[in-house]
Amino acid sequence: MTASRRVATILAALACGSGGALAIGTIGARASDPQRTTSSRVALFGHLGFVSPSGIAGVFVGCFGPKACVGKLTVKQDGVTVGRRDLEVIAADDGGIVHVQLSSAARRALAHGYLRVTVAVRDVDRRKATARLTLVPFETTAAVASVADATSAGASARIKIFGHTGFVNPGGTTGIFLGCFGSSECAGAMTLTAGRTVVGGRSSFYISPNDGGIVHVPLRANGRRLLAEHQRLVVTVTVKDTAGPRASARVTLQPFSGNIDESTLVVSPATVRGNSSPTFDVALTNASSPGFTVASAKLTAPPAFKLLAASLPAGAQGSATVAGDVVELRNLALAPNATLHVRVAATVPASCKTSSYTWGSSAWMGAYFDGKLLTRDPFRSSTTTTVSTACALRFVTEPAVAVVGKHITGAGAQTPVRVAVVDGQGRVVTSSIAPITVGIRDNPGRARLRGTTTVHAVHGVASFTDLTLDALGNGYTLTASSPKLPATTSSPFDEASTSVVCAQDQTCETKLSRTASDFEVTANANPSKPNAGTLSESVDVGTPLQCHGYTQLDPNWWEFSMSSANRSKTIVSTLKVPLLPLSGTLDAILGATQACLGALSEFTTSSGKPAPTGTLPDGTRGFIGLLPNCTGAHGPCVVSRTSGLDLSNGIGFDIVLTIYVPEGFVGDPWMRL
Repeated sequence: MTASRRVATILAALACGSGGALAIGTIGARASDPQRTTSSRVALFGHLGFVSPSGIAGVFVGCFGPKACVGKLTVKQDGVTVGRRDLEVIAADDGGIVHVQLSSAARRALAHGYLRVTVAVRDVDRRKATARLTLVPFETTAAVASVADATSAGASARIKIFGHTGFVNPGGTTGIFLGCFGSSECAGAMTLTAGRTVVGGRSSFYISPNDGGIVHVPLRANGRRLLAEHQRLVVTVTVKDTAGPRASARVTLQPFSGNIDESTLVVSPATVRGNSSPTFDVALTNASSPGFTVASAKLTAPPAFKLLAASLPAGAQGSATVAGDVVELRNLALAPNATLHVRVAATVPASCKTSSYTWGSSAWMGAYFDGKLLTRDPFRSSTTTTVSTACALRFVTEPAVAVVGKHITGAGAQTPVRVAVVDGQGRVVTSSIAPITVGIRDNPGRARLRGTTTVHAVHGVASFTDLTLDALGNGYTLTASSPKLPATTSSPFDEASTSVVCAQDQTCETKLSRTASDFEVTANANPSKPNAGTLSESVDVGTPLQCHGYTQLDPNWWEFSMSSANRSKTIVSTLKVPLLPLSGTLDAILGATQACLGALSEFTTSSGKPAPTGTLPDGTRGFIGLLPNCTGAHGPCVVSRTSGLDLSNGIGFDIVLTIYVPEGFVGDPWMRL
């Protein structure tokens, strides 16, 4: 087993020092640690991770096997992704600290002092490792640093140095990762030299046997000065173990001060119409530390887009050219924290469903798409474009109020039936002027639809103002169609004999008269609840209503409905010419006259039992029975039976029943004496 493989089970964790600042010590995270799961290719080490003032977390990743590791690292808090980045190449049998930009939500949570997260790393071979870490702030006053992008550099038989890149915190302290192999501890001194000049060191350190850890080393003033001037400092690290030979390695130090090598990409607008040629503003920002200047970049359009042209703002340095689906940006001089806005014209595809497309970008410090490649920050970038287009029809005002011979309207009898052209997200396509045609789909009364049935959309909506039906019926539906768009069907509605609009808190009524009977419905106001709506009434629609065991006296049957369930109804049903001859006293005749009710809602009958089920006049299943008197009744009931003088009907009087229907009794009830 090589020393690199052995360190996989004994690499030390970051530890939390006194005073709330992050310290780096020699506390190891053992292979038996239950918080860590290791695959055969990648591994995660440690219980703690540091976070810079700008929200960058450091996670130590090991790579073990015959080839380098390349993949993705994800940080989640309670199942929500708060950090993500592609792994830089980690050499085989090596390891290093990968820095990850945390989301704004995670940074806010970290303000409480710490943040517990789950870290997952997956290499290109789909092998995965996970670990539970506690992230803590990397305070500017802490004498701390870490080692990143570790590679094996130099070693003795007892002690080994890992790392070719080291971060230096604002206090001037860096960290060197050491492994100690053998049966006894490693102790000694460490020196950092630049050329022949000593720029830092530590007089003593201690690491347990077969363990490892990051030893923090302060830089001298000359080392801090050189680092500030050049933003990097190549040093030779020499470790002298008191019980063994020396070890040395070359390490490049750089400041740990924020987004070291990041870029962001923001594409707007975020939503465009399909089958159009919009111009996008593609904003490329250099979010790196000082010294990282972007000299060239590529902007990659989604595969379904066709790039037409690209240009830079007047006076901006560089050039923009289109090459296939890529905009190539050359001769740039994009300084840290600067943004370049690129105008990109493209043709986008048609899409009937919600379709999202992603832009890509790469930014280099080299002038010819070479040199250091900056990492794009996924949390501060916005690279998704949603494309939608006209793909469906929708009734935005459903037919609700229909009276024979009068215009069909929506609820409230104030608005016409309206059909809209919508996109994949259900939004009206305001640019559409498509012709839309309506017709009858369900036609229970065999009616004819009259009026203007084809209308061109205006701002995406077609309004049908003069539609009429010439026959009564329940359950009519309209269909709407347009070339190249699928048809749609309205909600069902009834064609009544008469209707009236009922204003809020105002009583309204309807009345229909036939030779044999009259039927008047009053919808009572209810100021305590919303009660505006439409009251409709029809006569002789469908098959006659019949209560089992009762001989009906009225040749007519009546239907009534109120679009608001928050109104009670008072009904006066007057029988003028009964179907059968009547005999007996007036009281006997009145007492024998019953009100037969058919409804979708259950109710109690005159026998005190629930109404049995039956077939309603429109063919639907419901409940049918004789109504009880209102004494002690809570549902629909007969308030009174009276008579009125009528010398023309053969019996000398009319039979008048007053019936009460409480609020909340839904459906379209039918009634017959």
